[in-house]
Amino acid sequence: TRPPRDPQGFPAAVGTAFDALVKRAAAEALGVECPSLADLLANVETEHARAVALGRDVFQSYVGCGAFETFLLQKPCRFDCRLEGVIHDSVDPILLQGIPDAVLEDGIHDWKVKSVNRPGGASPTPGFESFLGFDGTRKGAHERHGQSLEDVDERWAIQVATYGWLLGFSGPIKASIDEVIVGKGVARFRATVSETFQERLRERYRAAWT
Repeated sequence: TRPPRDPQGFPAAVGTAFDALVKRAAAEALGVECPSLADLLANVETEHARAVALGRDVFQSYVGCGAFETFLLQKPCRFDCRLEGVIHDSVDPILLQGIPDAVLEDGIHDWKVKSVNRPGGASPTPGFESFLGFDGTRKGAHERHGQSLEDVDERWAIQVATYGWLLGFSGPIKASIDEVIVGKGVARFRATVSETFQERLRERYRAAWT
């Protein structure tokens, strides 16, 4: 039996609303299959109207700074697909599940909405490839760009690696992350999850499963 899920906080609700809007807009622009906007927005559980309104504002800023157009150039082929599979190389197969935001031809894309409660008050995570400010400012690669994703943010790497396995990817798994900082801009990350980290993660899953 699964433990009860923690209640959805308001920042998570805004992030869910943003995800719904950007996925539907991208799917319609590219002619790619995606759940309906109503189905996606049904996952906004906290202060629904206010969260959706703010999510829409954040999405409009995302489009306005050029990040949406840049994302479309990666030609995502699937959105919000429910995945399930097992790790077969253990004594007892380990069941894994996941719902990636978007699947690219050669990797995984994910959106992270940050600083909902403090618009403009947070800094980008170090290691971005580029930064697109909502005020029109542009920044090039951070000095830590080029590091493996697990060295940028281990939680992101765990998520991307798990999705990659479920999709049958092998070798270093490519990740595309857009960190949307409310009131500030979009930090774009392009990195890989190393095979060394993936093996360590498999061991962690095995240990947790036994």
